[in-house]
Amino acid sequence: MDPKLLGLMGGVGAAGAGGAYLAVANPFGEKGELTSELIKSEAFVKPLTKDDAKWNEAWKRYKEAHKVSSSPDSYKEKDIWGLSEWTQKKSQDSAFEGFKNECETRSKLRVDKESQEYKDFKNYCARPKTVSELIGEDSGVTLLSKTGSGEDTQWNDAWKKYKAANTSATDANTDTWKIQDWTSAKSNDVATSHYKDACEKQANMDIDLTKGLSDTNFVNVKNWCTKPA
Repeated sequence: MDPKLLGLMGGVGAAGAGGAYLAVANPFGEKGELTSELIKSEAFVKPLTKDDAKWNEAWKRYKEAHKVSSSPDSYKEKDIWGLSEWTQKKSQDSAFEGFKNECETRSKLRVDKESQEYKDFKNYCARPKTVSELIGEDSGVTLLSKTGSGEDTQWNDAWKKYKAANTSATDANTDTWKIQDWTSAKSNDVATSHYKDACEKQANMDIDLTKGLSDTNFVNVKNWCTKPA
């Protein structure tokens, strides 16, 4: 399992395969808060939606938590959530509807934020926010649009900052983002289409959960691809 995800998302369920949680046994209890509300307070992760492209990664994390240590290609007979199709689906790479439905069910349970059940929900039913999503929550700046109009001046200002941060990058592929045609483009004051493409690419990357707002890529995108709000 990716250690970056384990660090802030809570790791593997401590109850073990087949273990039970109080909130599952008593899903209508009034103690705790709704998981769907708790997850909204998380700074760097958000719950997976039904059509999210990250479901297979979440399913992989769930499966890997159930691997038999003595046999890397084998999985435990019982899983912590008691999925009805676990035996049939545990060897496949694609997340199936039963797994997604279980996440939806668990989003409606009342749990304590420090409980293992909530940590497991974050790990298996949520994903890291992208850099662009995190910047979108910052009221001070706005991500520049590659296809938008009326932002030429702001793009050129951003390009100027990028060039200033890469003054020692005199050869091709030596600048931070390895902008295409860097050796010729760096002498131009107009932001190139390749630079705008790089901004879009970097902004769509996941935030590094182990670093949060100190994530180098997040800092770079905020410095080089935004305008004041």
